[in-house]
Amino acid sequence: GQPLNEVLGEPKERLYAEVMVLVSVVAGKVTEKEATAIVEALAGDPVFKDISMDRAQLFVRDAMQALSDDGMAKRLVVMAHSLTTHAQRLKAYALAARVAKAGGNRRPEAHVLELLQATFGLADDEVARVKKEL
Repeated sequence: GQPLNEVLGEPKERLYAEVMVLVSVVAGKVTEKEATAIVEALAGDPVFKDISMDRAQLFVRDAMQALSDDGMAKRLVVMAHSLTTHAQRLKAYALAARVAKAGGNRRPEAHVLELLQATFGLADDEVARVKKEL
């Protein structure tokens, strides 16, 4: 009775890691603050509580490889299909927004957040609330 995405090797925690990586690499270079935000989320966010740091690092490495192999558009589709509940999608957006904020909310990061909002079907008021809570 596992969700299909987990049976197929796309556990939601890996996708949460990937959404953070996606935002951090979009401007071409991951800033130290973005990297720190990802590590802090992996270490401290409740969604990763059952994930070892070794496994979390593997998720980040896998995410970077998937982005390199498939490109952002395809990975956004995979995320949308694999993060099936509204709560999962909102959580992924919040993690991405945290990394974007750490990176200074530059235009490339803001663009990815807009793509995520559209892909995940999140309302403007939800997005505004997430950003206010960061």
